[in-house]
Amino acid sequence: MAVQCCLRKIESYDRNIIRGALEECLAGLPGGGPPFRSGDRVLLKPNLLSGRAPERVVNTHPEVIAAVAESLSDCGCRLSLGDSPGLESLAHALHKAGYMPVLQRYGIAVADLHPGEDVPSRNRRWFSRLFLSSRLAEFDHLVNLPKFKTHGMMTLTLAVKNLFGLVPGKRKAAYHLSAGVDQATFARLMLEIGETCAPALSVLDGIVAMEGDGPGQGRPRPAGVLAVSTHALALDAVAGALAGVPPESHPIVWQAIQHGLPGARLGEVEVIGESIASLAIPDFKLPSTVDPHWRLPGFVQRGLKNWTSARPRILPDACRKCLECVRICPAEAIQPSNDGKLRVDPARCIRCFCCHEICPHQAIAIEPGRGRQVLNLLRGRKQR
Repeated sequence: MAVQCCLRKIESYDRNIIRGALEECLAGLPGGGPPFRSGDRVLLKPNLLSGRAPERVVNTHPEVIAAVAESLSDCGCRLSLGDSPGLESLAHALHKAGYMPVLQRYGIAVADLHPGEDVPSRNRRWFSRLFLSSRLAEFDHLVNLPKFKTHGMMTLTLAVKNLFGLVPGKRKAAYHLSAGVDQATFARLMLEIGETCAPALSVLDGIVAMEGDGPGQGRPRPAGVLAVSTHALALDAVAGALAGVPPESHPIVWQAIQHGLPGARLGEVEVIGESIASLAIPDFKLPSTVDPHWRLPGFVQRGLKNWTSARPRILPDACRKCLECVRICPAEAIQPSNDGKLRVDPARCIRCFCCHEICPHQAIAIEPGRGRQVLNLLRGRKQR
């Protein structure tokens, strides 16, 4: 039987409307959705990248969390919420993101995910062990609450990518460094984490999405989408189709297809509620880091990729020298130069775009590679 993903059209962050749509989706899933019972310990995992206000669309909106919490509270579940923001403490991020009123209203405990431990992966497809929060063992269910956003390295950050937040502290940087510029390896790591953590439910906040150079500096894009599934990968495949992203440009979904993981192909997903066609997001702007896909021999393709790939560039007028980019860069590619300004060493940069993702002052831009600039120029001339 095909896995299911429910889509609902919602155009505002009205908690009652979101709650109603969520209940309709759960009722349409097999068995009425996951078997949440009174007394179950449930961890809510939002996309809490950093402490930024809801209108910045960087994090899962507080009203989506409220609607899910209300539904689970009515089932008698005991709720906690946790994430591991890249820059500040969890407490600071919760406050700045507007989460505290929701936590207080529903009696949601805060779960600091930073204690970590090596655990065996569930299926050992590519990684035999993973470093994950040791707090996960305390909960009966994990509820995944991603935000519909673009992502400089992975094109989109949705349900599967959101689970990378269960990797605590500096180990995220270590994983980025071990993957290097190999996007496929990093995508397989995300899939391994997704299978091991196996969220009972994923609820995607796409009511207002982020397009462009996300996940921290993109532009708000009203999309009017709430997506619900018990299968995170299937939700990602559906959301990618909504954004018009072909599977080969969506690394997590593409690697899953290449290795035959169930739910990665749209033909394996039963979409209920609204249709993909009715909620499709026209002309959704992808990150400037997304490279063309060349159907050429491997050695030629690698050369073209190096020529066209985007890289981060520090904007000196916006930079306040807070050094957060220096601290988070897994490759130690950002260092002060002789004139005191920060610069990115292109020889060391692994193009993970963590610096762009976390910069609190929007002082890091994505600069297209020289080849991409030439292609854009030629395309512009042809259109004229």
